[in-house]
Amino acid sequence: MSEILSYRKNRGNVTFRITLSENSDGVLMHIEKFMKVSSNEPGKKTTKRLVYEHTFYAKELESMKTIVADEEMMSFCLETLEKTQNG
Repeated sequence: MSEILSYRKNRGNVTFRITLSENSDGVLMHIEKFMKVSSNEPGKKTTKRLVYEHTFYAKELESMKTIVADEEMMSFCLETLEKTQNG
């Protein structure tokens, strides 16, 4: 499996990260959503906490809409797929 693209987008306290990899079955998408939260470590104000992550094939993106249920993340997925097709 070879990595095609790793892309990140920040929106205030939320960070979306997508990694695209390709294997013989197609393009695999690994999506993650992080949120800034107060840190319990001394001297550190905030840290990022993983809210959710999913891995699926790009051809399954339409069926993943109900599972992810985050419009901004889905539009980021589509935007990232367009970059790989156009670039």
